[in-house]
Amino acid sequence: MKTAMISALNRALQTANDLQKLAASWLVATLAILAAANAGAQAVTVISNSSYAQDCYRAAAATALKLSASRDDLATCTRALEYENLTRNDQARTYINRGIVQTALEKYQDALADYNAASNLVPDMPEAFISRGNLWFLAEKYQRAVSEYTQAMQMDFSRMHIAYYNRGLANENLGKREEAMADYREALKLAPDFKQALDRLDILGKPPAQ
Repeated sequence: MKTAMISALNRALQTANDLQKLAASWLVATLAILAAANAGAQAVTVISNSSYAQDCYRAAAATALKLSASRDDLATCTRALEYENLTRNDQARTYINRGIVQTALEKYQDALADYNAASNLVPDMPEAFISRGNLWFLAEKYQRAVSEYTQAMQMDFSRMHIAYYNRGLANENLGKREEAMADYREALKLAPDFKQALDRLDILGKPPAQ
């Protein structure tokens, strides 16, 4: 099942890459779902009082917790984007939240388009880079994931411990044990009680099996 998912995601990302070559306006694309790696996806808070946008945020937050979403959730996010007068920042946040829902529904190309749309609206929104990294991670393109996470770290990101943790997971899958451990340590400096990073560091801190 995992192999089929990775294959489908790679096909979607390849199609998206072809489209990017034809449409230079597509920039790179928040926190999507890293179910396979147990990283916590997080929805992006919307400031607007828009009911659909707020409902989309709540749907994305619930999706991040249960790693599943419904088509009704997707429809709610779409209504927010199509019918409500959102600020530029809230539009970008809602695209990110819809991308989280799209990823849970395995609509990877659509998720990538949403993250790209968010990045087009607000180029320095770090969650967009993390989302793109998460999609590359799911596709097992770990070096590309590292690149996206690293770019996010150069921005003002309130959840920087997640960026370090996700990069640590990618480095770990690349066989870069020391780099992964360094990332987990940085995550713990920022969030000392971050259990996932503690667990990974504990595992990597043990001598490799002979």
